[in-house]
Amino acid sequence: MSFPAALTLAGIDPFLSQEQFAAMRRTFEKEQRMIDGLDEQITQAKAALERLLRQRNEKRAPSLASTTRMLAIRKDILEREVRLELLEEEISKATESNAAAGELVAQKISSEPATEHAQSQARIAQLQLERDRLQADLEALRVELSPIRRIPLEILSEIFVHCLPVPRRTGFSVATPSKAPLLLSQICRRWRSVAISIPKLWSSLSIQIKDRCYPNISLVQTFLDRSLLHPFSFRLKESLVSNTDLSLTPAVFELLLKAYHRWQDVEIRYSDWRIDDTSLLKIPASPPSTLESLTLERAYWSSNLLGSIRTLLSAPGLRKISWSGLLQPHSNPADIMPLELLREFSLPDPCNLLTKTQFMRNLHRAPQLVSCTMTVLLVIPHLADPHESDDFVLPDKENPLVFSDLKKLDITCDTAVEQIFDVLVLPSLKTLEISHLDNAVINAVMPAAESPRFWSMPSFKALHQRSCFSLHTLDLADTDVQPDELLQILQLCSTSLHSLSLTNDHISSYCVDDHVLQALTLVPECHQLLCPSLTNIKLWACMSSTDGLVSDMLESRWGISKDDPTIHELQVALIMFKNDELHPKDHRRLKVLSEKRAGLTVIKWS
Repeated sequence: MSFPAALTLAGIDPFLSQEQFAAMRRTFEKEQRMIDGLDEQITQAKAALERLLRQRNEKRAPSLASTTRMLAIRKDILEREVRLELLEEEISKATESNAAAGELVAQKISSEPATEHAQSQARIAQLQLERDRLQADLEALRVELSPIRRIPLEILSEIFVHCLPVPRRTGFSVATPSKAPLLLSQICRRWRSVAISIPKLWSSLSIQIKDRCYPNISLVQTFLDRSLLHPFSFRLKESLVSNTDLSLTPAVFELLLKAYHRWQDVEIRYSDWRIDDTSLLKIPASPPSTLESLTLERAYWSSNLLGSIRTLLSAPGLRKISWSGLLQPHSNPADIMPLELLREFSLPDPCNLLTKTQFMRNLHRAPQLVSCTMTVLLVIPHLADPHESDDFVLPDKENPLVFSDLKKLDITCDTAVEQIFDVLVLPSLKTLEISHLDNAVINAVMPAAESPRFWSMPSFKALHQRSCFSLHTLDLADTDVQPDELLQILQLCSTSLHSLSLTNDHISSYCVDDHVLQALTLVPECHQLLCPSLTNIKLWACMSSTDGLVSDMLESRWGISKDDPTIHELQVALIMFKNDELHPKDHRRLKVLSEKRAGLTVIKWS
């Protein structure tokens, strides 16, 4: 069942009126302008990065060899250079003598010059051959002096491996000549030999299928062959939006299935749910023992795929799952997942809305989680799951759920986040991301007057007091946090907070005012700075402040003296005012600041 269909059954009209359509269109146009502004900032950032890399390379001093072998090579080079100079002089004299003999031969004065001329030419040819050989020897010796040539193969192999992206962090290897591992195999014959001999170097691949396969199927086969018996990780992304019958996914999947027993970190993403299911149906009956991470993304997963999906989910080493899409007949996809064994669990798709009971049951079944992402409807009764059983007892303040290892909690919910805060204990929490569901969905089933406040400061304080966590990252999106409450939050997390993101572009309230900005501003000879370790900040349509205070705050933290190790310099700042016309001074000063150093991005609202 699609998300609009689910809303219809819940009594929510998923279709828009003319006024709503016009408003949405204006929103899309505004966001497109913001995207264009971001693209321009990205281009400038790339140019700045290239300039910094060029400056760094120019300043690097060459390595100096000091071993006995290097001294011997330098001595050989010096001797050959002296010999090469003598050869050049000898060739020059022989050439002059040969020219004189050639004139005599041309005048036919006697037969002796002809003999001398032939001998001189033979001598010159011999000297030139010796010079060429000497130059080749010199080149080989100079290459041997290069520091990279002296690195043992084991260390060189390790360096090559570190050129790859980490699948579970930054992505998968892209088969392009400008990036590893293909780039490493094109430098020289030695590097190519080393690169091809390292199975781990070829054990990760990103595959995208559009009008054709990127990379081509033969290159996919090359990666599989060179990875030998090493565990293999891949991302298979199907991006067809039409002519789905022409998909190359089955052909690519056939190749990947040959290495099924080696699958490790796997991502399978479909942009169109109509793509043929035969590929997934060919998955063997037993799971791959090496599978550690699994991402499945599709708008709709039909019931005939349930057996194959269960097989993958039953892998004994599986510790990370990310799921997107409706799963027939399960309203809660986690019901078929081994939550008890997972370290990372993510249901980021809004179509996978969970009831409060489903959400709490999922948490209860996953005590070992390190990272958790879910979307939950806490108070809207219309979308409650009719198949939920009554045997599960919801946690409460007296019997909270304790997660000793949980470091990241990312929750999107409809209202009254206190219902989550009040029943959790999170002593290891480092990253907290809280987002408010779209108001259009909430208001369709609950009048705004009846809707309780989203944020509860007493509940957050109680959670912090119970857990004693030290937040490094705080991300609040479209919440109704007030400026005085934000100050309290930042004071609780002041010593540990490194990254702060505040986004309010879908609601009319503000959480940053003059008091918040002044508390975050470094004042000379003042030792009371809020969040001294802050290095990243995003203030996105969330400010109602006096013109100039935002630039005051950023300038004060942009060029901090290295003398005070307790205060960190701001590295990245992303700023957007909801009312640009009220901040001309901020825009002018921030433009000057961004030209001095990379890292600051300012986007105009309109």
